[in-house]
Amino acid sequence: MSISSLSSTALDALSWLNAQGRRPGLPQGTEPGRAAAPETTATLSPEAVAASRNTARSAGLQKVMDEVRADPAFGRQYLGQLAGVTTDGPLLDISHPPDIRLSSTGELWTDEKQAQYSALSTHVMQQRRDIINAGLADGSAPDAVLQRVYDFNDALPQWYKDGMNWA
Repeated sequence: MSISSLSSTALDALSWLNAQGRRPGLPQGTEPGRAAAPETTATLSPEAVAASRNTARSAGLQKVMDEVRADPAFGRQYLGQLAGVTTDGPLLDISHPPDIRLSSTGELWTDEKQAQYSALSTHVMQQRRDIINAGLADGSAPDAVLQRVYDFNDALPQWYKDGMNWA
């Protein structure tokens, strides 16, 4: 299986695929999605935040946390890099054109889903940067800041976590 993640604010996955002459199969009667308005705001309910608390971590995430805890200098460097990571494009499987599917679930990816994902993604990236920058600025231990980032990611809607393949 060939998996590709496209994450550029100038070129989203569907634009790239359209330029390649590929088009996702939209369900009959489905209108192509429209870009979200710049003033779109994402808010998570207290119930969603509480329901998403997950103290169990995948082995990979736990290994990163252990490394950050053991070496604060590495932790600060890692957090600085993490603050610059973009998640404006989901992890897509483009191995069976013309269908484009979400790699984590196999769900058919549409223009509407891309617009929904992109609308939230901009806010997610900014909020994640704010969490990291505030934690580093107030002198918090890097592992505590990373835990805040993990908690933030856990609180995101499931459909968004599926797109960024957050375990």
